[in-house]
Amino acid sequence: HQEIHTLYRELLIGVTSFFRDREVFRLLGEKFIPKLIEARDTRELRFWITGCSTGEEAYTVAIISRECLDRLDKNIDVKIFATDINSEAIEAARIGEFPESIQADIDEGRLKRFFVRRGNIYSVDSKIRDLMVFAVHDVTRDPPFSNMDLISCRNLLIYMDNRLQKRVLPVFH
Repeated sequence: HQEIHTLYRELLIGVTSFFRDREVFRLLGEKFIPKLIEARDTRELRFWITGCSTGEEAYTVAIISRECLDRLDKNIDVKIFATDINSEAIEAARIGEFPESIQADIDEGRLKRFFVRRGNIYSVDSKIRDLMVFAVHDVTRDPPFSNMDLISCRNLLIYMDNRLQKRVLPVFH
């Protein structure tokens, strides 16, 4: 039984980092999220990050969202639902603590603004953590989240074969 659990855990290990594929996140912060913010009046913005692993991509979207809100001087609620099938990864994401090696992915200004350093650990600051809802969720079986303004499935679809992708994409729609 322990071997099965270990194999399952190893298969679900996500390869992720903050601001992975910088150009995508640059465009998200310069074009797409500002348009969503500008078009919003009262209802909160709702983002869903599927296959979030230990949270780096979800926290990246939160950081970019906070920067856009501040730059546009808007006070709109943003809620980021970050989900993964792996309960251990979700628990790590909820804790929001990362090794000092994240310095390679996050510039010093963002580190100072959005993280609290404790020794060789960076903890996500509450102004970012408050945007997040982490949950164990199997997108192939569980009901989808509704009324989403943005869905990111970058860490998910790449691991699915064509058959499973065809089953999951309508769920997002």
